[in-house]
Amino acid sequence: QDGADASIELTGNGSIKFPGTQGASSDANSLDDYEEGTWTPILGGGGGTSGQAYSASSATYTKIGRVVYLMAYINLTTVGTITGAVQIQGFPFTSANDNASYHAGVFGYDAIFDVDAAHTVAVEMVKNSTVGDIYQQEHQGDAPTGLAEANVTTGALQFYGAFYV
Repeated sequence: QDGADASIELTGNGSIKFPGTQGASSDANSLDDYEEGTWTPILGGGGGTSGQAYSASSATYTKIGRVVYLMAYINLTTVGTITGAVQIQGFPFTSANDNASYHAGVFGYDAIFDVDAAHTVAVEMVKNSTVGDIYQQEHQGDAPTGLAEANVTTGALQFYGAFYV
């Protein structure tokens, strides 16, 4: 169908155009939503965030159905005050509120977190939220612990993640 009330519009150049607002389907096998956009990532803390400065902070997302794929680049020039566990904040959608959905992220490049070589750093998107908690974990399998403000320095990072809404 063509026009303003189309669920999916086939354009003249062979593209598929979804409407500006989702036409939700009750059929689990129907692709009823596709969206691309930008969001503003913030490096902050679960207990509070203030005084951060960035020379660059840009991010994009692609939402296909109920899966959101995120990419972000942050260049932090002033750490400011981060209270509580360190987080990436400002995700463009609220994550699903269930334990069965997968919410994970990784750093493609990290020159901002000061952890020793025996540890890795990863992100777990918090369910029913727009933030991701940053954890450090020893390679030998100890339990992950929230990254503290003391482990944040100025510098750049690239982040990639995916979660369900």
